[in-house]
Amino acid sequence: MQNQTDRKVLLSLKDVEVKFNVRGRILTAIRRVSLDIYENEALAIVGESGSGKSVLTKTFAGMLESNGFISNGTIILSDDEISDTSVELNAANSRKLKQYQDMLNKHSVLERGAAEFRAIQEKKNEIQAAQALSLDEEADYAARLKRLKDNAVDKNNYLQTLDRRNAEDAKEIVKVKQQIAEFEAEREQLEAERKKILEERMAKYKSESGHAARDAEALKKLEAERAEKIAKADNPDNPNGLTDEVLARNERLAKELLLSTARYPWKKQLKFRRKLDKAFKIAMSTGADLNDPDVLGKIFDVAAFRVEYRSFDPGSELTLNKDGSYLFSVPTEEIEEQGSYRYEDGVLTLTDKSGRQITASCITPPLRILRSLPTTPSRWIPSVPSRRSRLSSALPPTPSTATPSSTAPRSSTPRTGRRSAAPALPRSSRTP
Repeated sequence: MQNQTDRKVLLSLKDVEVKFNVRGRILTAIRRVSLDIYENEALAIVGESGSGKSVLTKTFAGMLESNGFISNGTIILSDDEISDTSVELNAANSRKLKQYQDMLNKHSVLERGAAEFRAIQEKKNEIQAAQALSLDEEADYAARLKRLKDNAVDKNNYLQTLDRRNAEDAKEIVKVKQQIAEFEAEREQLEAERKKILEERMAKYKSESGHAARDAEALKKLEAERAEKIAKADNPDNPNGLTDEVLARNERLAKELLLSTARYPWKKQLKFRRKLDKAFKIAMSTGADLNDPDVLGKIFDVAAFRVEYRSFDPGSELTLNKDGSYLFSVPTEEIEEQGSYRYEDGVLTLTDKSGRQITASCITPPLRILRSLPTTPSRWIPSVPSRRSRLSSALPPTPSTATPSSTAPRSSTPRTGRRSAAPALPRSSRTP
């Protein structure tokens, strides 16, 4: 029998706890679950109804309900079929990659004023605390109101079990209704008491000599300092005045955003993009460390699993020039072919210097396309689909000589017909 230490772990759970927020109460569904599932192994999860079997499987499948969350532990998916993700870097995905990069670059300027932003939030919390109840007071009022509400619900449920036609039940109904009315009156009195305290503290804060004015002036000063820092470029020669390090980081994060979202239907992609845009804006405003995998994992969790960018294989490239010439190259194998091309009635014909020709159906006019060719340019052959998911992409070409970005991800299979294969994309690993 194969030693367990030599076998590949496909799924690993360590001390996982899952909780749900149900009507203001936190309920624990899964407590400290640890397990490893190995390659070529089947694992049965057995338990009575309601023991958490479905919740557990939904947890590592990313399908928890919106009110559920993982409060503790780690989940690691290491199956190659899952973690080796790639997306074809076609024209659409290239646009998405550019949009993600622009989004990150736009929000990155907020990092310059992160310290001031945190100071502003602290000042606002201080002002709010001066006009509001303390955390202990709020917790006390919330507990008392909840107790009254629960009592009223219990009595209402009991009321449904009574029969009006029974004489004794009829008397009990009158008594229970009176108790419900008392609970409701006590709840209204408690809410009125809380409201009165809030009004008194707000009036006291505003009446104190110069207190509100000083706080307003402090906030205004912090806002001005933050705006000044945001406007000051770190490197005027770069987009948005960002440093080379930040641009490189954003380029990598843009690829991870594409890898993490491109496998979903387009409507979900739009939804995820909005969520991630907001999450990254908040993270950059507060100065979160975007090189920390744990921080990134929490940001991505608002939408989808984070897929970590690992590498990029540029593949083969065909560059069509304005003068009717082309350049075909395979950078990884140092193959280079030159010649001329002709485009007519949707057919692209390449002729190398020795007179050998390659023909291919081509929907897009040649001055706008950038396609990959097989490593041996004898036939135009579409790539074979891989069992593993892949992320692939190519930056849009310019009308003149266009070369792929050395860092752009690569990808996959053409959809139909004799179309060129897209450049190979980066391999990646998914981390929940």
